[in-house]
Formats: sequence, C-alpha cells, structure tokens
Amino acid sequence: MSYQLTADADTVIRLDDGATVPRGHRFWAEYEDWLAAGGSPEPALVLEPGASERTWRDTEIERVKWLRERHRDEVDSARPTTMTVKQSGELLDYVQALRDWPASKHFPAKKYRPTTPDWVTEHAR
Repeated sequence: MSYQLTADADTVIRLDDGATVPRGHRFWAEYEDWLAAGGSPEPALVLEPGASERTWRDTEIERVKWLRERHRDEVDSARPTTMTVKQSGELLDYVQALRDWPASKHFPAKKYRPTTPDWVTEHAR
C-alpha cells in the first residue's frame, strides 16, 4: 500500500483504492505504521477547497451511524432503548447538520463545524 499526503497534511489518500483517510481516523495508524516501516508518501496533493472537511464530515457520520441503527433496532424489536427519545432526536439533528455542513456559508471553516452532542461519547463503542 502507498499513500499521498494532501497539502493540508490532515488527510492521506490510499493510492491502491483512492480512500481518503483524515487525521484521527482509525486507518491513520496504518499510515503512520507504513511511514515507520520506511514508506515515503507521494508529493502532496492539492485537493479542492473543503475536501478535508468533507472527509471529516463523512467520517463523523460513519462514527455515529451505529447509534442510530442500534436505536432503530431496539425500537423495531420493542426492546428498551439505550438512548432516550430526546437523545435520538438530537442524534438525528446532528447527522442532518453534518449532511448540511458543506452547503453552509461558513464551510469549510472548522470553527463552524456541527457540534457533537455531549452524551455521544458516553455511548461510544
């Protein structure tokens, strides 16, 4: 496997499959291991403005999607739910804010990213 670091150094592109891996993603460790083993990234790739923020947004949606799915499964099977109705609504609002983030007039400024509900970390895997 080989990688190409983006110009902002916050994202790498896996060249074998084109996957984007933002800093902090679980696959970033594979990139660091590859570097430690002597890998040398291709020259920095200049991505379109906001590409790393879109990658962050996509990763964040994937990170919390299991919470939504677990809640739906619990409701569908008439089991007690792990999240409250209020938390479920907050989660859905957060995911929608993530989807809307690229259309925001403040995009891609990180300080305007949608804010993760505080309780989400309590439910982390």
